[in-house]
This record gives sequence, C-alpha cells and structure tokens, in this order.
Amino acid sequence: MKKALTKNLGLKVLALVFSALLWLLVMNMENPIMKKTFTGIPVEVIHGEVITNKAKTYQVSDDTKTVSVEIEAKRKTLNSIRSEDIKAIADMRNLTNNSLVEINVTVPKYVIEDAKATPANVQVSIDANKSRKMAITAVTSGTLRDGYVLGEVKADPEKVEISGPETLVNSISKVVAEVDVSGLSQDEELNAELIMYDANNKIIDSTMLETNIGQKGTIVKVSVKKTAAVKLDFDTSLVKAAAGYQVEEITIEPQTVRISGTTEQLASISNIEIPAGVLAVSGLEEKTEKNIPLEEIAEYLPDWAEVIEDNPGNIVVTIGISMQGTKNFEVPFSSIYLKNVPTGFKAVLGTTGSVEIVVQGPEEELEKLELDQSDVSVNLLTYTTAGTYEVPLEVNLPEKCSLVSNNYTIQITMEKQ
Repeated sequence: MKKALTKNLGLKVLALVFSALLWLLVMNMENPIMKKTFTGIPVEVIHGEVITNKAKTYQVSDDTKTVSVEIEAKRKTLNSIRSEDIKAIADMRNLTNNSLVEINVTVPKYVIEDAKATPANVQVSIDANKSRKMAITAVTSGTLRDGYVLGEVKADPEKVEISGPETLVNSISKVVAEVDVSGLSQDEELNAELIMYDANNKIIDSTMLETNIGQKGTIVKVSVKKTAAVKLDFDTSLVKAAAGYQVEEITIEPQTVRISGTTEQLASISNIEIPAGVLAVSGLEEKTEKNIPLEEIAEYLPDWAEVIEDNPGNIVVTIGISMQGTKNFEVPFSSIYLKNVPTGFKAVLGTTGSVEIVVQGPEEELEKLELDQSDVSVNLLTYTTAGTYEVPLEVNLPEKCSLVSNNYTIQITMEKQ
C-alpha cells in the first residue's frame, strides 16, 4: 500500500501543482483584477484641532473638497462598490508646506488591490481667526394680500457677531435676513435664514463661519397695515375766470388717494378736505390744467395716515373755461358717427384724442344742451376714391344754437375692401 502511494510521487506532486495553477488561472480569467474611477467623492478633514488650537482656522479649496478615486480590485468586487462605500480622508496632522494634506482612500467593506485620489492632496489655506459685529438687514419677498401694505420690517436680533477666517470675515459686505410675506394680512414674526454677501453681491459660503445667533435663530418682525381709498374734496371757491368767461366743469384725476392705517383709523375718515388756497387761480380764459404734488396733498392728512407708494406723483385738476353765452363739449374722435360710407370702402380714423366743440346760444338753451353720439358726424357720401382726407364735422344743434367756429375737421382714410 505504501509503495502504491509513493510510486511516481514526483509526477503526482507536479500534477497537484499544475491543477492548482490551472484553477488560479481559470478563476483569474472569470474574475480578473480591473480598475474603475468614481467621481465626486467628498473629502473628510480630520484632526482640524491641530490648527484651531493655535487660534487659527483653515479653509479647504473648493477644487479639492471632492475628488475622483481610481480603485483597483477584482471585477466582482468593483461591481459591488458604490460611491458611498469610499472614504477619502485628509488628516490635518499630515499637513506639509503649510498648505497640502495627503488624501488617504479606503473602502472599509471590501478587499481591494489599490486606491488613488485625484487630486492626491487637499489644498488648505490657514488664516487667523476674527470676530466682527454686523447689522442684520431684514428684507421681504412676495406680495401681501390685496388691500394691505408693509409697515415696519425689523430683524431680531438686529446685529450678529460673526467669527471665522479673517479673510472670509473681512469679505462680508452685508448680512441679510429674508422672509416671504406672500398673502400676509396681519403682523407676523417669521423665521429667517442669515445670508451673507460680498461686495459684488455674491453669496458667501458660510460653512466655515460661526455666529452668536444660537438655536433660536433669526426672526423678522413684519408689521402689516390696511389700506383704503379716500376721496379728495377740493374747495374750488377761488377758481375764477376772466371777464367775459365762465368756469365750467372741474375734474380731478385721480379722485382718491390710497392711505394706510389701522382698521379703526381708516374707518374714521371718508374724505380729505383740501382748502381753497391750493386751487387759487384767476383770470382764466381757456381750459387749464393744474398739477398738484401728492406731497402737498399729504399735508392735509391725519398724522397717523401714510400715503402708499402706488399713488401717482401728482393730482391733475382740469378746469373747463368757456366764453359767456357759450358751452364747451369734449368729443372723442372715436365716438364721431361715420355716415354714408360708400359701398366697397371702409373708413379708418387717422386722428386720435378728442375735439373741443364750442356752442353759442341763449343761456336757457345751453343749460339743457347735450350732444349725443349721433349729433356729431361726418358725411362720406362723396369720398369714393381711396386716399386720406380732412373731412368737416357736422354738428346737430337746436335752432337757437350755433357753432362758434366751423373749422372742425377729422382725418379719414378711405380704403378699398
């Protein structure tokens, strides 16, 4: 038996070795060692206290906060590895040249052959610590509910102490607490996030900065006021026409201004009385417009009232003037009746705006006289050739009334259909 086992022992050992090598060869062919690159792997910086304990701070360059990692391992292992399995660590204890820290890559859950990071080092800038107090500017976005305007908007706290790398702290130009006020109709205290901007109005990465705000955070107190439209009531007793003329209609545009206040305050006011001195004009012989700055009107508001921003800058008062024994009518060109348009043509108005028609006659006739839409017209019966014409107006008046002037025309373009 012993002889049988030891017979040709060398050949048997050789066969065993060959089988093992053949098995390794087959396994390597089925599961070869390969390489794969993973991108966007975040770098974890550890032992930063070696810098911060010296009353200094550090910043990692944006270009080296994430790296690409090439892993060499067997194919089946590579197929199982995910980005989150890879650890890229920069140990600040290995800082060299006061700016570089080698990145060590591991894949704890798997057996690999090799791993390399690109770039291979974290770029670090070291700076002195600095603290700085700055005012917080409260700003709002969004639109309040209709009928309301913003009152006081105030940050709480009003100042913040910011600590961090001196260069970064010095780059802060303003600190903003922004809140969305969309749909608000009452006073609110809204939570806000602090945003820091540089001199170019770009947002500063604040991950390396600390503040003294604490867990409560920043609050923006928003005051909201109700609005109302209040009628302007002008005293026109000092508006005077020249001898032989008379004051006709006085129009005011806009007729109201919008003010803000509490509900109780707004309920106590229905109009604003403007004294006669504001419209003291005399010797008028023609229609006159007077622009009154809104600031002048605001003088006659109650102390609590505030004029809101959506009002126009001026109040326009238009004073109609006519000669005695006459009456003026402002007739829009678009309302003039086009009659007897020839067949096959269309008439196009070439004039916009309005025309002032002056009628003379007995006082009792003028008082009751009104011009309807059909009373002012043009007769196009004879305009049978395409072109642009100045066409005289025809005005239908009572027997005892007449036009002061017969030179009223309108530009009409006749076009073939």
